[in-house]
Amino acid sequence: YYGTDTAGFSALPAGEGLVAAFTYRGMGADFWSSSQYSATNAWRRILYSYRSQSYRSSDSKNNGFSVRCLKD
Repeated sequence: YYGTDTAGFSALPAGEGLVAAFTYRGMGADFWSSSQYSATNAWRRILYSYRSQSYRSSDSKNNGFSVRCLKD
């Protein structure tokens, strides 16, 4: 997702930080959601450069994904 959509949102494909290493750099971006899934997992939103839609998945809070700060 190199680029900006009609709402002005853009995402850089930073990849995802799993326990051992970062993967999918240059191919996708994973963002933590503010919604908790369970005591040990949280929701994340996944964007891939080769897909036209986003995906939602729960994942361990021990993993490293990007955060997006929003201004009120």
